[in-house]
This record gives sequence, C-alpha cells and structure tokens, in this order.
Amino acid sequence: MEKIIFAILAFLITILFFISGIQHLFNLKDTTLFLQSHIPFSYLPFWFNLIVEITATTIEILAPIFIMLGIILNRFKHFARVSAFLLAFFLICNIMFIHNPFYEGEFQNFLKHLSFLGGVLLIEENL
Repeated sequence: MEKIIFAILAFLITILFFISGIQHLFNLKDTTLFLQSHIPFSYLPFWFNLIVEITATTIEILAPIFIMLGIILNRFKHFARVSAFLLAFFLICNIMFIHNPFYEGEFQNFLKHLSFLGGVLLIEENL
C-alpha cells in the first residue's frame, strides 16, 4: 500500500514537468527566444540556446516517466534516481537563471520552484 501512495504522490509532484515539457516541445522556437531574454543566455547564440532548451525539454518529459517506472518496477530504480537528480539539476538551473528571487516579479516563482526541488529530492531519497 505504501508503494501505491508513494507512486501517487510522485505523480502529483512530477506531472507538471511532463506537461510543461510537452508544451515546450511544441513551442521550441518561442521557449528558446524566451530563454534568450535572460542572462547569461542573452549573450549566447540561438543554436546554443536551442540545444539547452532541447536538453531541458528532454529532462522534463523523460524524468517523470523514469521516476514512475522506478517506483513501480525495481529494475528501473537506478534510472529513476538519475532522473530525479537530473530534474533537481534542471530546477536549480531554472532557479538561478530564470526564476531568480533577485529578478523583479520572480519571488513567487522562485518559491514554487524551491518547493518542487524539495519534492523531487524527497522522491529521490525514498526510491
């Protein structure tokens, strides 16, 4: 029963990333241009920012899938742990470069992402 509850809670924490990743996938050019409006990405060429965006989108889509597989099937546990750490890395980068609390109007987004970071690290700890 604990495994089912853990799976449901992990799903609730990670579903946002999966849905956001799908949205980013279908709007790659727009999300890359948005990324380019933030320092240090504003100093980098479009193609580099596109690679960063594709990498982030891949993490957003695949990490929740592997986390859920790792909870349900033991043979995917290692992939789930790596996925949780990649998602945590994604969140840390997001906090530093996009939702930095020192940027105007980003404090609430900073707190939300900090909460998601805590949730993802709790998932990893309990895998």
